[in-house]
Amino acid sequence: MAFPQLHSGIANAMLLYFLILAVWGTLTFLRNKPPSSGFWGAITIATYLSVAQAAVGAALYGMGFVPRDPTHLLYGVTAVLGFPAARLYTQKHSDRAQLIAVTLVAFFLVGVAIRGMTTGR
Repeated sequence: MAFPQLHSGIANAMLLYFLILAVWGTLTFLRNKPPSSGFWGAITIATYLSVAQAAVGAALYGMGFVPRDPTHLLYGVTAVLGFPAARLYTQKHSDRAQLIAVTLVAFFLVGVAIRGMTTGR
C-alpha cells in the first residue's frame, strides 16, 4: 500500500474511531457511570492512531506531498494533542469531569477528521 492510500485509510479509521468514542462517552455519561478502564484504553489507542497518522503525514510531506490547504497540518496537530490535552487539563477533576472533557474532544475530533479529509490533497 502506498503512503497516500495509507494516510487516507488511517484518516477513515480515525473518523470512525472518534465517532465510536464520542458515542461511548455519551452513553457512559447518560447512564451516570464512571468511565471504564476499557474506555481510557480506547482513548489511548485513539492518541496512538493520531500519532501514526501524523507520522505518515510527515513522511508524505517529506516526499513532497504538500496538502493544498496549510490548515491540514493544524488539523493533524490538533488530532494528536486533543485527548492528551483534555486528560492533562482535567487530571485533578472527578472522573465525570474527565469523561465530559474527553467526550467533547471526541466529538470535536470527528469534525477535525472530516475537515482534515477535505483539506488534504
